Amino acid sequence: MGVWKEIQEKLTTGQNKLKKLQKIGETRWWSREKALLWMFDGNDCLYPIVINALDFVATSKTFDPKSISEANSLKEKLCQFNIIVTAHLFLPIFKSIGPTSTYLQSKNLDILNAFLMVDKCIADISNLKFENVLKSSKDFVLKMNNSLHKIALNKEIFIENEFS
Repeated sequence: MGVWKEIQEKLTTGQNKLKKLQKIGETRWWSREKALLWMFDGNDCLYPIVINALDFVATSKTFDPKSISEANSLKEKLCQFNIIVTAHLFLPIFKSIGPTSTYLQSKNLDILNAFLMVDKCIADISNLKFENVLKSSKDFVLKMNNSLHKIALNKEIFIENEFS
């Protein structure tokens, strides 16, 4: 189905590479990090593309009722503020743990450096403040609502900006 490609081409410009959703491996933490980063991090995240693709499937008459229902349910869940906050809570955690995890799996491991990296991860996670997570979540919602309203097929798509 060309829905993903079509919507992504509408939203991206220039030399941006056609992105795909990252499959999450059951035992691979790096896959969770990569999926979270691609979906929720940065100006070129996949969030608006995913929401638009799900909305297209949910409102289309060409899909079967089960697909329509699942797309609608996923879209509604992804637009909930608690999902956005949870994602933005895990973003700094994964950004801190990711490089350390990769280093700990390397062949040329220096024990002192590994210890310092783990210590830094613990400090980074200990210093996380909910106010900062909440602010980054609200900033993300504002940016995504603006983005979605510029390009959305359905002008009624709205991402929650507070807990319900």
